[in-house]
Order: sequence, then C-alpha cells, then structure tokens
Amino acid sequence: MIEEGAVDEAMSQLSELEAIGDAPPEVFWLKAQAFLQKDELPSARDALTQALGIDADYADAHYVLAQVLRSLKDEEAALHHELETLRCDALDESDMTDEEMQDELSFIEGEAERCLSELPEDLRARLENVPVLLVPRPDEELVRSGFDARAFGLFEGPEDGAVAPTRIVIFHANLASEFPEPELLAEQVHVTLLHEVGHFFGLDEDGVARLGLA
Repeated sequence: MIEEGAVDEAMSQLSELEAIGDAPPEVFWLKAQAFLQKDELPSARDALTQALGIDADYADAHYVLAQVLRSLKDEEAALHHELETLRCDALDESDMTDEEMQDELSFIEGEAERCLSELPEDLRARLENVPVLLVPRPDEELVRSGFDARAFGLFEGPEDGAVAPTRIVIFHANLASEFPEPELLAEQVHVTLLHEVGHFFGLDEDGVARLGLA
C-alpha cells in the first residue's frame, strides 16, 4: 500500500521506471495500487492487465483484477480471473515439500482444536455433531458460484439454505499464505473458526463483524 499523500509522487517514479523499458510486473502492480487509492478503476484494470501480460501466473494481480472487474460490472471477466487466482495460488504452493505442507496443516489443525476447546461447554455440546473440515482452498465449482477464491472459511447449513449437510470448512492454504508468521496465523485461525461458528449460531455477516470476527 502506497502511503496516503504520496500517491502522485509514487506514480511519477513508477512511470519513470516504466519508461526505461522491460519493467517487471511489480511496477504495474504498484501503479494499480496507486490508481485504486485514487479510485480510478479503469486505469487500475489496465495496469493489472499489463502486469499479467508480463507474468500470466501473477496470482495477486489476478485476484485484485477480479475485484476491480466486478466493481466495473464485468462479471464474466471477473470470474475468469477468480479462477486464475485459484490456479496460480495452487501453482505457487507446488514448491513446498510434503513435510512443509504437513507441518502447516498440523499447526492449523492444532489451533482449530484449541479454539474449539476454549468455547463454553454448552456451545461445544451444540457443535458436537458439526464437522470442521480443513481443505486447502475453495474448489472451482464453489468459486464459479461467486465464492471468494481466497476466503478463509465457510459455513454450510440451514442458516444459508444450503442443501449440503451442516459443516464448517477452514481453507488452510489460504490462511497460511496470507499469514506466514505463526503468531498471526494462529490468531487468524481462531478468528476464522469463530466467525463460522457465529454463522452456525445464526449470526449474519454484520453480526460476526460486531464481535470483531470479520
């Protein structure tokens, strides 16, 4: 994020870098951030498109471009870039060893169990038959339905009219990617799980936000 009040100066410096030629995609990414701070969505769209023209697997650019396109009411293009985000995020994770992935999963699983164990006994009893599943990220079908490719969690059940059995899903790869530091990751696992538990108990998005669980 470019500091408030420094957007114009940053834009000037980025334009100079671009003029040199062979600018890396990060230059256009930063230009897009500056345009977004100035609420210039078409210009942000164009800068992100330029970044992806240099690196088609730039996951962050796909993700932000999807949001920009959705704001510009181009739903078809937005969905394309949401799905590309899903693809590129999985690609970025492919460099991890099996041991690293297992360590990551075990850490998040442990924090989820600790979070549930700290709930009051009567709440734990009501959650006893609600499975909490850990999966890397949303699947393509879910993203096609309009779900955020980088969401941290999901509640499915009678509260939202879903046909699927009641369950809570934690997207562990999305969490670990966004919060690489163990302390922050642990905190966000708790926030995410409590957010979805809030939905189970009937709270809407505003309700969980008022509890600081957004």
